[in-house]
Amino acid sequence: MNDVVLRASDLEKTFRKPFTGRLVRAVSGVSLDVRRGEIFGFLGPNGAGKTTTIKMLTGLIAPTRGTMEILARALPCPDVMARVGFLSENPYIYPYLTPREFVTLCGRLSGLSTASLKSRTVQVIERVGVPDAIDRPARTLSKGMLQRVALAAALVHRADERTRSRRAQGGPRPDCGGERTRQHGLLLESYSERRRDALRSRLHPAQRKSRGRGEPA
Repeated sequence: MNDVVLRASDLEKTFRKPFTGRLVRAVSGVSLDVRRGEIFGFLGPNGAGKTTTIKMLTGLIAPTRGTMEILARALPCPDVMARVGFLSENPYIYPYLTPREFVTLCGRLSGLSTASLKSRTVQVIERVGVPDAIDRPARTLSKGMLQRVALAAALVHRADERTRSRRAQGGPRPDCGGERTRQHGLLLESYSERRRDALRSRLHPAQRKSRGRGEPA
């Protein structure tokens, strides 16, 4: 079994600014690997390119240069991405859906069968600590509760690689109340060095450099 669940090699992303046409290199030469069973901290100041790197790894934007693999398969790959769980800093949950409905929707989008999805939905909502709100409309939930529901949606398909982007202090810990990482990998993005205590494995610094034409940002 390959112990590397996520690998990025020499990633680069260059954007062209509107109106001026100036080139800005947001990410330059990022290489990392996340091994099975570890929590990998992607640490760096604002503007270091962490979010841009996460967007490339999750398929939201294409890299200008470099390669990416998840579960030893080159990205982009829809079959692999169906096994990836992602939690953003500010998740959006349809306000008219309940946690049960939203997590079920995410499970269906990941290809889970109806038979297994019903029990799995209840299980992950209980695990993140909001079982009492399972049938309440999302618009009635607090920000912290919505973040937990979004975490349940990221876990419902038993993700093989979970990417979690959380800048807020507090909230669910990376182990998600017992959700095991032994057979998985977890990439945690943060600008705060105080998050070190929550990490169990390795840290990878994202360096911020001066902005300019063709310069990393």
